[in-house]
Amino acid sequence: MSMKSYLTHILENSAILSSILASSLAAGSPGSHKVVSGDTLSGIAKQNKTTVDDILKSNPNIKDPNKISVGQEIQLGSSRPATTPEPEPKQTVTTEKPTQTAPWKPLISEFEGFKTEAYWDDKGRVWTLGKGSTTHPDGRPVRRGDTISQDQADEYMQHYVDTKVMPRMKKIPNWDRMNSNQQGALVSFAYNVGPGFYGSQNFKTITGALSSPEKWGEVPGALSLYNKSKGEVLPGLTRRRKAEGQLWSSPVK
Repeated sequence: MSMKSYLTHILENSAILSSILASSLAAGSPGSHKVVSGDTLSGIAKQNKTTVDDILKSNPNIKDPNKISVGQEIQLGSSRPATTPEPEPKQTVTTEKPTQTAPWKPLISEFEGFKTEAYWDDKGRVWTLGKGSTTHPDGRPVRRGDTISQDQADEYMQHYVDTKVMPRMKKIPNWDRMNSNQQGALVSFAYNVGPGFYGSQNFKTITGALSSPEKWGEVPGALSLYNKSKGEVLPGLTRRRKAEGQLWSSPVK
């Protein structure tokens, strides 16, 4: 190796050593940074994944964050490793289905009507109130002078269906195979003629139609026969039986 090449090799190695030494000096001791020319406090914070506030807390001697000196060793405080932000949880939009009214409610309400004060029912020979109620939920019979609100009338109707009608309806063969419209038609019918109609002597036709699913097509016609009171055909009962037959035959939406 010539003297010139040797000197060139020495100079190159010296430059490398100087660079390593500068980096080492800049790094300072673990958890610290030695300021070099061009450094700023915000740059140092960003480089070490911390904040200027954390650096100032760890270096109370720094009074002005804009004034730091070359060679000054700065404690880095608590470094903050880079983190990947967690994805925001997906919001599931749920659409609540509107509460469905039992098919028998509008039917009974339409044909029973609503009376605030008790009235004498000549056909049934009984005091009646609200939507055809003849007793209070506690079992007391309706009497002259009794009054009721719209909400109470709905409660009386619901109570009678739940406690008197439904227990008997569930004993009809294949009740659970009927859809809600078919069940609703029979609840309205039972509310009017009495919950014990199935199997009774005076209801042989409707009993036969309900006895087997193969005969269910006969139900609307059978219902239409029960439109009399004491032998007299009543237009209101005729309309009601027709509406119950139509409900029975209507598909559930």
